[in-house]
Amino acid sequence: MESNRIQKVARTIQREISSILQQKISPLFSGLLTVSFVKVTADLGIARIYITFLPDNQLKDVLLFMNENKTEIRKMLAGRLRNVVRIIPTLEFYEDDTMKVANRLDELFKGI
Repeated sequence: MESNRIQKVARTIQREISSILQQKISPLFSGLLTVSFVKVTADLGIARIYITFLPDNQLKDVLLFMNENKTEIRKMLAGRLRNVVRIIPTLEFYEDDTMKVANRLDELFKGI
């Protein structure tokens, strides 16, 4: 069970990362970027950021770009979280595959 503090930090990171990525990704890739959710470790050392990007065929390129530039993105995040946390977590970007799993389950249920 996550504490209220960890949940609050995760929501703040989600909001700020979403804003940062809209500024960085929009000029480079044409599509819709969504930060689905953020999981922060108990020590606030790592923030795992799950994203979706439409169209799906560009998602791998977007993830590659973000992981290559995560130091710069972390610095931008640090400027926005200056008054929230003392240590800015290390960023890890992942694909949110919730929709793919849900679609797969729908297909399985239709087959029954």
